[in-house]
Amino acid sequence: MNKEQLQGLLNQKYNPENWNKIYGSIFPNVMLFASPKEIAVSEQWVKSFRQRGLVRLDGNQDVAIFEVVLQDGISVQSKRVGLRNLVAKLIDEYQNHGVLAVFDNGSPEYRFTFAAKETKVTREGIEKSETDSKRYTYILGETETCKTAAEQFIKLAEKGTGISLTDLRDAFSVEKLSKQFFNEYKEQYNHFVGYLAS
Repeated sequence: MNKEQLQGLLNQKYNPENWNKIYGSIFPNVMLFASPKEIAVSEQWVKSFRQRGLVRLDGNQDVAIFEVVLQDGISVQSKRVGLRNLVAKLIDEYQNHGVLAVFDNGSPEYRFTFAAKETKVTREGIEKSETDSKRYTYILGETETCKTAAEQFIKLAEKGTGISLTDLRDAFSVEKLSKQFFNEYKEQYNHFVGYLAS
């Protein structure tokens, strides 16, 4: 699947069949369940919570794939911390080193989130890291361009079976993408100023 095809799928309302294609084109080591596994939750704002599969990353780390359908009226735009925390509870660093989750409320947009936790032993002791709850997420769907997400997902796909947890973190890192944008902007600005000065 090329970038334009991927962007075209991301520009549609959430559709599980489209996402089966997307997961398959990005992750060679994806296993999608024939019947999604229902997960019980107590949050009243959740209609259904299912595990749809998992991705085996480089280094034998697994990332669970979740689909969360929200009650009507629950915003995917403003509830990102609560949404992320809902799925992050299932990161145990034994079975799941991270999660990829779609949050859908039936509107033209939906949220796609990555969350991960890592514990490392260093010379100083045990070091724990966790993805920030306000980052590592994309709003996708009919009202969004989905250009950045498509570009980042294609970069992941190009890695083939060598995708790591760090690669996923980089693909979702707003800070990294912002730095890249401003570096490219600065380069274009300097080029334009040089053109005007000559």
